[in-house]
Amino acid sequence: MRKLILFFLFVFSVTVGFAQSFSGDKLFISVDGGKGVLFGKSNLSPFGVNYRGEYNGGLTCNVKTLYRIDKFWVAGLKFNLSGTSANYTIDDKTNVADNVELWYLGPQLGFKIPITERTLISCVLGAGYLHYRDEGRSNSEFKCTSGALAGNMDFLVEYKLTDHLAVNGGFSVLSGDFKKIEMTADEKKEYTAQMAAGLEDLNAENEIETLVRAKGFADCLCFLQAGRADLTVMTAGEPLTAAQVAQIRDVVMNKSSVTAQNITVVEVK
Repeated sequence: MRKLILFFLFVFSVTVGFAQSFSGDKLFISVDGGKGVLFGKSNLSPFGVNYRGEYNGGLTCNVKTLYRIDKFWVAGLKFNLSGTSANYTIDDKTNVADNVELWYLGPQLGFKIPITERTLISCVLGAGYLHYRDEGRSNSEFKCTSGALAGNMDFLVEYKLTDHLAVNGGFSVLSGDFKKIEMTADEKKEYTAQMAAGLEDLNAENEIETLVRAKGFADCLCFLQAGRADLTVMTAGEPLTAAQVAQIRDVVMNKSSVTAQNITVVEVK
C-alpha cells in the first residue's frame, strides 16, 4: 500500500466543448470533456501494476484559459480533473474497491493556426503539478495521496460558430510519474488497526465455526462485525435446545470479545 508502482500515466481525452473568445480574439476560455484511457504501463492501483487493467479510464474534464501573444502563439493556464473506479481481487481472497481522483494544474504555451475563415487548429504544451487521491476499501477503508510533476499536450480542431463562440474536438495527453503514495500518520495508524482487527475477526470466525461443527452440528457460518456475532447453524435432527444455544454462545465468547446479548444464533435445516 505504501508504494505506487506507476511510472507514466497517460490519459487520452476525446474532447467536445465550447471555446469563447473576447477582446478581438485575444482571450480564449474553453471547457472540454471526454473519456479517459490508460496507455502503456500506466497504473492507478496502489497495489501494483498487476491490477492496472481493472480501471476503465473514467471521465476527464479540461478548463483552459489562453491569451494570444501574437498572430499564432498563445499562452495560459490549464486545469484538468479526472476520475475513475475499479473493483478487483488481490491474491484471490482480498476484494478491493477504490475510487481514484486526479487533478492537474499547469501553465501552457502553444499556437493557434487558421486553416479556413472559420476553422483553426491549436496545439498547446504544458508542465505542472499532478495530484493523485485514492479512497477505497479492502479489508478496511483506506485513503492514499501523492503528487508529481507532470506534462500535457492538447491538440484541437476548432470551428467558429460565431465571432465569439466555437466548438472543438481533439485529444489531450497527460503524463506524470508518481514515486510513492502517502498516508498521514493518523491514517496509517487507523488503517493498520483496522487491518489487524479484520484479521483477528477472520481468525476468530474460522475457529468458532470449527468448534461449533465439532460439537456435532452439520455446519456453521459465523460473522463478526462491530461488536456483534451472527451465526447460522445447520442442524440435521431436532431443533436447537436452550442448552445447545448456550454452548454455541460460550464458544463465541471464549474466542472473541462479543458479549452474550450481542450474539444471534439462527437455525437452518
